[in-house]
Amino acid sequence: MNTANRGRKSTSQLELLRATVVFAHSTLEDFMRSIQAWKMPSTKSDHLNDVWLLENPRKTKFSIQEIYQFRSMKVEDLIEKSIKSYLDFQSYNQPTDLAKAIQSSGLTVSDEIKELFPKLAPLMSRRHHIVHQADRNNKVGSGHHKYKSLNLREVKDWISTIDSFAELLIIEIHNG
Repeated sequence: MNTANRGRKSTSQLELLRATVVFAHSTLEDFMRSIQAWKMPSTKSDHLNDVWLLENPRKTKFSIQEIYQFRSMKVEDLIEKSIKSYLDFQSYNQPTDLAKAIQSSGLTVSDEIKELFPKLAPLMSRRHHIVHQADRNNKVGSGHHKYKSLNLREVKDWISTIDSFAELLIIEIHNG
């Protein structure tokens, strides 16, 4: 009987899987930010309510005096650069963040995209746990390891789901 695929993965294998989860999530975020940077400048102005003036993080209300420093820029360029500056600070930690980002891009969250959210939620949660809690296992006692285990099949499924999400969003862009 072959036991090579049974039991807990080695520490180095688990670390590679954890890194894969983090990079897969960052790929999803980068894809979403790229879509927003492309589509938001031409969307409805109410989708820009949360965007701050270039190099002025978190401040969404500003005066003419604050805009004055950008007087040599075209308004269109200022809007695009402000959106990109805003997006540099955005992360997507749950499917509702993705839905909001899609809508802010002037796109529709299709039923097919919504169907992927239950698969993306555990990926996002696990990435958060890996990055912010070092993937520690809070269960103690006999039979519990210091760090959570991770399944290669699950990681592959998450990557496939990200691919499907990207494909569906590209279809939405072409149809929209």
